[in-house]
Amino acid sequence: MDQGLLTATIVSGTTTGDAIEMAVKALTDGTQPPARTLIELKSYPTLERSQVVGTLKHKT
Repeated sequence: MDQGLLTATIVSGTTTGDAIEMAVKALTDGTQPPARTLIELKSYPTLERSQVVGTLKHKT
């Protein structure tokens, strides 16, 4: 990204904490963890920044 090879990417945080919490809950409560868990994803750079950069590139 920062070297200019890509124009944008998606970044996700770590999921270790969520996985440990689900495992502990399953072991203590005997409940089955969900089949899917959604995590927060972020655009890098932000969508607003990408739009500015795209606009500047098209002007040259």
